[in-house]
Amino acid sequence: MLVSKTIFSVSGLSSLALLVTFLCSSTVFGSPTARSVDDARRKNCGDTLPDLFSTTIDELQEGLECGAFTSVQLTTAYIARINEVNPILNAVLEINPDALAIAADLDAQRAARKVIGPLHGIPILIKDNIATMDKMNNTAGSFALLGAKVAADSTMAANLRKAGAIILGKTNLSQWANYRSTN
Repeated sequence: MLVSKTIFSVSGLSSLALLVTFLCSSTVFGSPTARSVDDARRKNCGDTLPDLFSTTIDELQEGLECGAFTSVQLTTAYIARINEVNPILNAVLEINPDALAIAADLDAQRAARKVIGPLHGIPILIKDNIATMDKMNNTAGSFALLGAKVAADSTMAANLRKAGAIILGKTNLSQWANYRSTN
């Protein structure tokens, strides 16, 4: 079953573009896993993602909270879609190798009723010029910086993590984010 296409954005966090076009089948999500939410809430929740063409972060959070899907399932679906379209679009430079582990940790926190912020469990792609202190590269679109490591997350990356976001990967941009001298 075809869910939809979308591009997400968040106005509260520097209007960071969240995810590239998304298309998934219901088979990606499979059956819901055991959840620590009340059965009454689960009955009103359903067991599928909302229409991702028009969904909001709040709607995704509601689905995560009531157990319609998990952050691992959501992250897996985004990775599958990226792998499907990226050979054509070349929009995503790399996927965070720890994304599924981070999603599983956030699912466990949610099950223990410890939601750390408004983006808890939401996968987010960031531009490659936003520094992250993890296994991903920080190249600003330039091969000259391949393998460069930073001392700490950028303020934006740190704030996203503090809000509970899963930094899913890094997106493409022009070299040095189109910053060039005129002389």
